[in-house]
Amino acid sequence: MPHVVKWELAYEDSAEAKGTERKYTDTYIATLEKIDTSPFHIFTYKDCPKYGERHPVDKAAFTTRVKPTRIGHSRLWKVVVESTTDSTSVDNNPNPLARPAVITWETRIEVVPTLFEANGRLRINPVGDLVPGKRKKPFRTYTIRKNVSQIPDWFSSLPGTTNQFDFYFDGKVRPKRTLQMLDGPKPEKELENGKWYYPLSFKIEEDIETYDVLEPATSFHELVQTGYINSPKGLIPEYTKKRILVGTPKEYAKDKQFIDKKGKAIVLQEDMKKGGIDVSKIYMQRRRDLIEVDYSVIQPTIT
Repeated sequence: MPHVVKWELAYEDSAEAKGTERKYTDTYIATLEKIDTSPFHIFTYKDCPKYGERHPVDKAAFTTRVKPTRIGHSRLWKVVVESTTDSTSVDNNPNPLARPAVITWETRIEVVPTLFEANGRLRINPVGDLVPGKRKKPFRTYTIRKNVSQIPDWFSSLPGTTNQFDFYFDGKVRPKRTLQMLDGPKPEKELENGKWYYPLSFKIEEDIETYDVLEPATSFHELVQTGYINSPKGLIPEYTKKRILVGTPKEYAKDKQFIDKKGKAIVLQEDMKKGGIDVSKIYMQRRRDLIEVDYSVIQPTIT
């Protein structure tokens, strides 16, 4: 008895014309001899279209893909045959593992909170209070699709991380901490043209301003030098943390005060300049909250 005991049309065909290119999808139902008969025999069956064969009607189109999928837990297999007139199609390689990654992207605009004006200056009022605002910010999300022989370990461990180093991606070097790996669906193993593979799909989001968070340093305390300490390198200043005093007469600050890089409180009123308060002394802290990973581990998957 033959391995394929029945072959018939499924009448789920489709066609598409775009410019000079025409695409066809023909669907068949193959009944195998036994439930454990290998689907490999579908590819060698006499009536199953072979890679590179001409379409039965449109002779300018060639078969580029044959994909069987089992129906339930039966001996029946749905066989989808794709053909195209585009001889440069990335799907033309009969080996699904040899096809290059397909990268697409889309840009969205989000309204995000901000402490800065468009020129990078802190949003601060004449008395030195921060005035949080909102602005529109673009984020670009890349979708990468690549057939792989095994699901890589990083596929489940990298989501939520950012690139530790500059990373070459989609024809451009992306600065460190400007990319973030997002989740991707777990792929199921598939068989095509006699090759088993996993159709991996994942997303990478890009923030050209980096995923670092910049914020001004504020505190109820400041560091005050109280003396010196002997060290192998000589005398070094000794500091003590003390509550910040403001006003006349002096009293403990009821609001957090700006501090400079050395931890000393800044009296903004003493730094008044024409056009507003001088904020150049305020220490801007850079928060790197996302876990940083060397993204070179995904390089083989996106090339």
